[in-house]
Amino acid sequence: MAEETQKKEIPLKSDIEKGLRLKEFRKNFPGKMTQKDFGDSLGISQSMLSSYESGIYPIPKFIKNLLQEKFRMNVVWLDTGEGGKYLDDVKSDLESIYDRLNPENQNYAYELIKRLFVAQCHQEELDSL
Repeated sequence: MAEETQKKEIPLKSDIEKGLRLKEFRKNFPGKMTQKDFGDSLGISQSMLSSYESGIYPIPKFIKNLLQEKFRMNVVWLDTGEGGKYLDDVKSDLESIYDRLNPENQNYAYELIKRLFVAQCHQEELDSL
């Protein structure tokens, strides 16, 4: 009978890169939080945060949502390395791009964003703006 061997999962390169960005974010965050403090603020242990930062485990969606809500992290930056680290950076980037569009494309962009908003929110919220 052949002996079964357990294979240890090798972290994916993308998970390692995301983990390095998470670590960079934590270390450069105002106050330079320790893994324990940062983990506590996310409701996870220091060892779990370490596993995410090292790429051993992929960063789950609920953690990304918490990073966005609590720290204003741009999760697109976390996933891809593109754009600014903070959501405010994204807003600034969008404003800059919008300003460089010609008026016809600005109107198109505005209508597209409105449609996205309607799809996400109730019509009453849009009407109250």
